[in-house]
Amino acid sequence: MEKLTMIAQSDIKEEAVRDGQNQCVVTVGYEDDETRDRAVALCDGFSRRLWQTVEFDFSWWRFSHLEDPVLFAAAQQAACDSDIIVVSARAGGEWPLMVRRWFEVLARDRTALTGALVGLFQESVKHPADASGRRDYLQRIARRARMDWFDRDTLQAQFPFEDPAKAIEARATAVTPMLERMLRTPPPPRWGINE
Repeated sequence: MEKLTMIAQSDIKEEAVRDGQNQCVVTVGYEDDETRDRAVALCDGFSRRLWQTVEFDFSWWRFSHLEDPVLFAAAQQAACDSDIIVVSARAGGEWPLMVRRWFEVLARDRTALTGALVGLFQESVKHPADASGRRDYLQRIARRARMDWFDRDTLQAQFPFEDPAKAIEARATAVTPMLERMLRTPPPPRWGINE
């Protein structure tokens, strides 16, 4: 949790970022376009909040691409070298075989003593407990890989981030003091290109 805590507290010197000392390597595994978008929102929140103090290096792996042996090997290496691993998936059901294998290799081969595994699950409104099997499995992988475990709720509670869509909407609808002054200031009596 050391890297994630440092990131959340933004207690990093800008010079260290330029020297590459504060690089945070993030590997993202996702199931489909919708789950990818959820992971993008989380990663975008990290980047927007900390872009001046942390240099993020993201790699993205769609679960179905893990069927390719070359991509599987690259994803395996990326995960083992990561500070943070984000897994974004739908709730319920078993993990696909190659995804499960990816997690098992991570637990076996990861040598770093710190890191975080983040599980983002799209739960059904009718059945909110659908993700419990997948969540429990990832929590066990996190323990075996010596990584701290976070799901969206615990991550949000400990390291608040804002939803990019809500942030954009808030900025677009906000009337700042500067905008208010501009709107209240009448135009000069004569103005134009030839005046």
